[in-house]
Amino acid sequence: MPRITPDGQSTIGPGALAILLGISEAKIRDLNGRGIITRPEGAREYPMIAAVNEYTAHIREQAAGRNLPEEMMTAKLAKAKADAAKAQMIAARMQGTLIFADKIETRWNAAGRVIRASMLSLSSRLAQRLNLGPEAAAIVKEEIVEALTALADNGADQAHAEEVREAVENARSD
Repeated sequence: MPRITPDGQSTIGPGALAILLGISEAKIRDLNGRGIITRPEGAREYPMIAAVNEYTAHIREQAAGRNLPEEMMTAKLAKAKADAAKAQMIAARMQGTLIFADKIETRWNAAGRVIRASMLSLSSRLAQRLNLGPEAAAIVKEEIVEALTALADNGADQAHAEEVREAVENARSD
């Protein structure tokens, strides 16, 4: 096996350079095309020491996180932000300052049911306290039902609006 003694004048072909660096010839061509490993204009071989130095500098830059494509840097930044947000949520949950959306929804639904029941019972309570006849009590009940329906239409998403409408219809039939 011939002994190679590199000096400033030694050159190396792409195949031998690929073997020396432990990469493919296609990668050598790619690095050359991107200007990472250079050779003199029109030359078929690379200056050995310069090519190795250029390649190792490129690898060091990559390892340090520099010289990365912009999309990769953007993706790394987005992941870091997501990881930080997740850590904050976990910490808040452990401290008891974070309440999951489904628990909030359950509590609001329970509060809504209590309000609805209170409002729907209002007509019969008023009828008793004010000695209202059945006709006046029905008018009060109809006004309360219309107010609850308007709230359902304007203050809730469609699924909850349908729930409230159904409850109001049930109240009308009582």
